Amino acid sequence: MVSFRYEIKSGRQTASDEMIGGSVAGQAPLFERFVLGSDSTLRGWDRYAIDPVGGNRMVHNSMTYGYQFGERTAEVFYDAGSLWNSGRAAQIRHSVGVSYRQGIFVLTTAFPVAEGRICPVFMAGMNY
Repeated sequence: MVSFRYEIKSGRQTASDEMIGGSVAGQAPLFERFVLGSDSTLRGWDRYAIDPVGGNRMVHNSMTYGYQFGERTAEVFYDAGSLWNSGRAAQIRHSVGVSYRQGIFVLTTAFPVAEGRICPVFMAGMNY
């Protein structure tokens, strides 16, 4: 697995680009397979709709722009990624959305980009 993150800050603004990629050799057990479709990867997609048992190949990229208002941060993001098993073709999925952070509390609205439909997904939680 390889992970890369680049972040630029200027005053109250932040722009970041994060890429993750990986491959598993052989047959991995279910708990060691890659998964996309969470609160940090391919936001808005349901992990079970992508692949219910995970995959042994994965690539994901997330670009985020944020603006800080005191302790609060508003962000917009674009995610793209693919999860597949060796011997099968990869299918790239995309999502866009907005996020609001205050301390550890996060509210996110994500829109998975799917042909012919718009189905927003709302997420709320705490990041430690």
